[in-house]
Amino acid sequence: MKLYMHLNGENFEKLKKEANKKSKEDIADSKDYNFGDLNLEVDKIGFENGTITASGSNELGYFSVDFDLDLDIVVDIIEFYMKKLGKLKTVLEATK
Repeated sequence: MKLYMHLNGENFEKLKKEANKKSKEDIADSKDYNFGDLNLEVDKIGFENGTITASGSNELGYFSVDFDLDLDIVVDIIEFYMKKLGKLKTVLEATK
């Protein structure tokens, strides 16, 4: 997996202070940064040459993630969608 991040410096520093405060509330001497749940607005998702790429942004900045899929995962995905398509085929045949 590859992860690319382009952080917005001003927002990052502000959120970093808030995250450090949250961490200290949990553990008094914590030096961690608890950013909590940050939603990523996905702008683009695609598949090319065995790699799934997803990119988007949130208040921290821009992110892009590449997942290289191995054959076992691809087989699981195909089996999942074949079951879904089988159910769709059954419904379509029943509505003829």
